[in-house]
Amino acid sequence: MQKGLYFESRLLGKGRTGSLFELPTLKNGKQSIDQVRIDAQVKMAEMAFKMYGMEIIKEGPQCNVQVEASMLLDYAQYPDIKLTLNGGMDIVTPINVPKTDYNYYAAVVDIKLTMSRFNEHGKYCWGLPQYMDVTQGVLYSALTGLPFFYNVFDYKEKTGNGHLLLPVATMAMFPNGPTSLEEEEGFNMAKQRDSDLRVNLKTVVELVVGMDAEKYPEKPSYNNCDNCPVSKLAGGPCEYVNFIKKI
Repeated sequence: MQKGLYFESRLLGKGRTGSLFELPTLKNGKQSIDQVRIDAQVKMAEMAFKMYGMEIIKEGPQCNVQVEASMLLDYAQYPDIKLTLNGGMDIVTPINVPKTDYNYYAAVVDIKLTMSRFNEHGKYCWGLPQYMDVTQGVLYSALTGLPFFYNVFDYKEKTGNGHLLLPVATMAMFPNGPTSLEEEEGFNMAKQRDSDLRVNLKTVVELVVGMDAEKYPEKPSYNNCDNCPVSKLAGGPCEYVNFIKKI
């Protein structure tokens, strides 16, 4: 997490908080080997941006890094509830990748740092992206109406560090529907993701309505209590703590 924040802030000129993120040095005051490799990837990323036809404007009125967006959702059956979706996007930039269909006047690009872009295990299995949870991309695309890409850089790949540009199939990639049989699968996937997002958002609203009717009773569970800022174990006031994980 810290290394990703460091990479992002060095590459974009600032992190999510608007300032540069620093990594701790070694006991001898020198940089770690990981930091040296990450710094090298910052330079590689700048070259990759040019190759992808991306523009990075770090300051001024045209600044296109760390962009905030929001969207208000209304539900007729719940007139008293206003749901606001907020998102902070790394970059909103044109993309023009030679010899591909990725040619957009604007797209959302999320920067990711990983040890290996070929990893096939865990939450960030960039080597098998079809098995990843891409809710972030679907949500950010819905917020902006723009296509979404992950731009992945690694720093510990044995075969050599590099980068990967991964599009996420969302409705914004198909403004006129599929234009060929090859696009049919991606379009259907985008439709399903969009539908799932809207269903999940409505489920959240219904959950809030139900909790409000019950006056927000404590319902401790491992998923609810893990890393909860109001838990007594974290210095908060709530004593209803459950750290028993069911498998």
